[in-house]
Amino acid sequence: MPDPAWIGNIAREVIRRLQSETVETSRASTPPLKLVTVETLRRGKDSREIRVAASCVVTPAAKEEAARRGIKLVRETTAEPRLPAHSPDAAGDALTVQMARRDIALPRGSEVVWTDTPAAEVCRRCAAGQTAVMITCYADVERFAAEITPQVWVLDAKRLSLVAATNAAARIARFPGNHGDVR
Repeated sequence: MPDPAWIGNIAREVIRRLQSETVETSRASTPPLKLVTVETLRRGKDSREIRVAASCVVTPAAKEEAARRGIKLVRETTAEPRLPAHSPDAAGDALTVQMARRDIALPRGSEVVWTDTPAAEVCRRCAAGQTAVMITCYADVERFAAEITPQVWVLDAKRLSLVAATNAAARIARFPGNHGDVR
């Protein structure tokens, strides 16, 4: 079991790096945020709506604060480019960045997708003829790997934190027969 202090240090470093990429306001002319914290909401002052990237990380405290203050977090609807785990241009995708930092490489033919709409993604993938499973907790990885060999592992961003999603991706990468990239 990893040391909680070590995990806390990693989380603080990820937040620090993501905050260095964020903007101070949410005016329409500014790019969408990649990280929303309580401090981000405080800097936004009287904003009632804040634009965030599709892959934006919103801390639990920020979600509660936004709800309390009546601030709507609007996710961008345009799909962001999804890059392989080792791409140096993957800074916009938090999971991809973490996988690259931890040197997690999925074998060819398999994908990990971290999304707020996992059921819809599984349906799309199955309709396209791919074998896809939805992962809502770490235990699901073991369970589904014992039953089938999915091509697409869809991680639920509303139930799995960035750390949990990264750990799930690391576990997925260790299964024989898994191959692929990350979205």
